[in-house]
Parts: sequence; structure tokens; C-alpha cells
Amino acid sequence: METPISESTALIVGLLFIVIALVPLILFLLNLQKTMQCISEENRKMPPGNVWLMLIPIFNLVWQFIMVNKIAESITEECIKLNISVTENKPTYNTGLTWNICNLMSFIPILGGLVALITFI
Repeated sequence: METPISESTALIVGLLFIVIALVPLILFLLNLQKTMQCISEENRKMPPGNVWLMLIPIFNLVWQFIMVNKIAESITEECIKLNISVTENKPTYNTGLTWNICNLMSFIPILGGLVALITFI
């Protein structure tokens, strides 16, 4: 005979799942913020703290595309200023765009789980 899961156990498991999911996202956003802090102020296309807007549900679905573009433009400007040769017009843009698309595709039933795993990696 199966025993039903109590509400408190389900709540604890749910909260644990949220925490486990948020830790990599927070580490990722910290990395993006540090990247923007390393770019000189005159080359930044957005303040470093704006990466945390990704924590706003629904809004982040649009903001992720804006943020990736602004980070790529900032890195491009910094490379030009420091005379760093780059082979791409906007370094990091393609990787960021791929991440954004995978993020959106993770909402597709069945396929979404696999894509979410790819996005996480």
C-alpha cells in the first residue's frame, strides 16, 4: 500500500528544487555581472547590475535578448579600445543567442526537458 506524500514534504521538496535550480542561475548572473564590471565604464552598454533583471519572470524572456546584445556590444567596444583582435563582429553574441533560444525552447513539451539540460550545460 502506498503512503501519500504529506503537504509539508511536498513543500520541502518543491523549495529544495527551486533552490537547486536558482544556484546555477545566480552563479551565471554573477559571472555576467563581473564580466560587465571588467569592461571600462565608457564601453559599457548597460550597468553591470542590470543582469539581475533576469530574475524577473516573463520579463526575462525579452530581457535576455537585450542583455546578450548589450554585453556583446560592450565586449566589442572594449576589444577595440584595447586593440584586441577579434574574428567575430560581436564576440559572445552567437553563444548568448544560442543560450536564449534554448531557454525559450525549454518550454516546448517533451523536447523541453532535453533542451533545458543543454541550456543548463
